[in-house]
Order: sequence, then structure tokens, then C-alpha cells
Amino acid sequence: MLVGLTACGSSEDVTSGSNAETLVMLTSADYPPYESVDTETEEIIGFDVDIAKHITEQLGYELEIQDMDFNGLLPALQSERGDFVMAGMTPKPERLENADFSEIYFEAKNTIVTADGTEYATLEDLSGKKLEFN
Repeated sequence: MLVGLTACGSSEDVTSGSNAETLVMLTSADYPPYESVDTETEEIIGFDVDIAKHITEQLGYELEIQDMDFNGLLPALQSERGDFVMAGMTPKPERLENADFSEIYFEAKNTIVTADGTEYATLEDLSGKKLEFN
């Protein structure tokens, strides 16, 4: 799990927010528990949101969150519609050409869970099998 960040200096450098005291976070709120939409409040919530709130508070800024399609995050950042991106984004070479990335603060690991007594004990046992995600 990574965050793409642009350099945020003084408040004069912040141009995307509704005022010079606001940083705009771009995200794709479809990756719980990191970022998702609370169905009761319609608020964007999650682990990444909590981190962004803490960082902006420590820097003395307000936080505005804009939700969009994942594939539009870096283009929106490049067109200065936001100040930073916080989403489950890995620093692939083509992305590194267009944005700076922070240090990795969380590395997601996928796990496959099966019932006791099944025939699947290794990755090789899954070869040729179809995995379904819910």
C-alpha cells in the first residue's frame, strides 16, 4: 500500500484546495478498509483517510477528499485537481515517471484460506484452479 505525494511546501504552494489552508486528497474509495464510502453517512472513511487527516492536522491544514476512478488519480494530480493521492497504488515504473511516491507504509499480502482437510496446501496445488473473489 503506497501513497503518491507531491511536494507540499508553504501554504502559498497549495493551489488545488478551496483555499490556501486546505489540502485536497484524491482517492478511489473502493478499497476497504483503506478507503471506502460509509453507506450511512456517505463519508469517505478508512485507514488511508485516518493517516491523511493526521498528517494534514500536523501540518496545520484542513483536508478535502475527492473520490474518483482509480485510473484517473494520477492524471488528476498532474492537472493539479488535487494536492496528493492516497490509495492502494504501487510505484510501477510508468507511475514513477509521473509522480513521486512516499516510503511504503503498509505492504498488503494476499492470503488464501481453505477449510481443514482440503487438498490445497501449496500454491502449486492451486495451479489451473479458478479463484473467485467476493
